[in-house]
Amino acid sequence: MPAGKGIISPVSTDPKKDKKISLDGKDIIVPLGKPVPQKEWSKSNFCQSEYLVYKESQACIRYILKFTF
Repeated sequence: MPAGKGIISPVSTDPKKDKKISLDGKDIIVPLGKPVPQKEWSKSNFCQSEYLVYKESQACIRYILKFTF
């Protein structure tokens, strides 16, 4: 992503509930905690973690996951 063109989420998940799993031989962290608002982003219009891609060539979808709560 070009410098200055990033998007930062106003919410992070509680890292105490994170789970480490292995996917394609790589360890990844799956955030499972409840959302924790970040004070520095309290005026942001975003309300959940989102990824904004300006150029399709910068992204590659590897997995699509569906969760039922």
